[in-house]
Amino acid sequence: MDVEISWDGGASYTSSAHEVQTTIAFTDEVLTCGGAADTWGRAWTAGNFSNANFRLRLTFTDAGGTPWYSELDHVQVNVYYTEEVGGGYSPVPGRDVLPYKKGIQLVALKNGDSLYMKKNLSEVYVPDALGIYFDSQLGNDGNAGTFSSPYQTISKLQTLITAHTVTAGTTVYLKCGSRWDGTTLTIDHSGTSGDHIRFRPYGTGAAPILTGLKNISGSWTQAGNHWTKTDASLPASMSIVVRSSPTAYWTFQEILPFVFIDGVPYNVSKFPNAARAYHTISAVSSDGYSYFDCIIGWADGYWTGAEVMYNSVNWGMSRRTVSSYTSGRFNLTPGSYGATAESYSYMGFPSNPCFFITNHYNAQDNYGEWTYNYSTKTIDIYSATSINSKAIYAPVQDYVIKIDNADYIDISGLDIRSGIIAGIYVYQSDNINIDLVMQGFL
Repeated sequence: MDVEISWDGGASYTSSAHEVQTTIAFTDEVLTCGGAADTWGRAWTAGNFSNANFRLRLTFTDAGGTPWYSELDHVQVNVYYTEEVGGGYSPVPGRDVLPYKKGIQLVALKNGDSLYMKKNLSEVYVPDALGIYFDSQLGNDGNAGTFSSPYQTISKLQTLITAHTVTAGTTVYLKCGSRWDGTTLTIDHSGTSGDHIRFRPYGTGAAPILTGLKNISGSWTQAGNHWTKTDASLPASMSIVVRSSPTAYWTFQEILPFVFIDGVPYNVSKFPNAARAYHTISAVSSDGYSYFDCIIGWADGYWTGAEVMYNSVNWGMSRRTVSSYTSGRFNLTPGSYGATAESYSYMGFPSNPCFFITNHYNAQDNYGEWTYNYSTKTIDIYSATSINSKAIYAPVQDYVIKIDNADYIDISGLDIRSGIIAGIYVYQSDNINIDLVMQGFL
């Protein structure tokens, strides 16, 4: 039996014919020709395998070349291929998740009782022998990091990156359906124009998820409508680094942006509650930041320790900590931003100076509002009912992935979520290809 393949609807066939010899028998027989490394004498493109273009021709002859009557039950075609090395790549999770090798394999099933022919074109996934594999559920950091024996944790991946085990031409595969919380991964060395460093999914199912979140569910302590938890692993402070040049930068301290309760994000406590509500400043210190007054009065000490956001200039807001509150006066400390970052020439308050209060116990009056004490690492959530059965997450990483002075990096098919500042931070890096999958925020 001679086997030939057409790539243009039967106008042309492979010049490299494949011959399969068999002895006549009245039993089922499986005949195979070709294989993973066999290109059948030509260079193939994806368009060659469309229903309109792909054709298979079988010629049955006896040993002397005389045409012979035969019956064919089934034909299966397996196609192997490899994705392009380097450059951008956008895999579809659940499909384009493993590399392939080029080649065509033909499997013919012969049955003496019936005559049936079917073309079955399928994609066969072949593990990348040079790839490094991670599975958050079934992996183990003591494994070899192969397809059949994957690693488990992002900390292991960071170790490999730091040790330059992940280098130009390396592909890191993350298992679909995996999730890594509290992730922070720094990529600080480069691929090359021909061999990028690549991060992509493998397997089937939902795209791999990497988050900057920490699960803080359960074991909350109640005091009225306030539920508190102290967790030593939560950060003492969180920083935003704003660079004005490659060597000069300001560091700002930032508060937690949100807390998830059963998948819903809740903001830090605020007073007044409405989104754009504020109180008016009636007087201000001569330097613009030591104190301000408000005609609305609260009990002395009521807002001590709170943070206030106020429009100290026409073009921006300031945030400071209330060192004491007495007789309608908010005495302020440098607070979260620090004096260095907030050093500017005072140009006078705008015509309508105003403020609102945030991150304070007395500002909590709606379900889910919270405060965070960086010194004690304690979160306080407001709720009239128990939250111990709730799934509660808080962001603890500024960035989930940080690419710093690294070129030719590809990140595709992954779901990056809930960094305090950003999911991916890129600094002084070129030829970065990012193609993410967005499936949610928690």
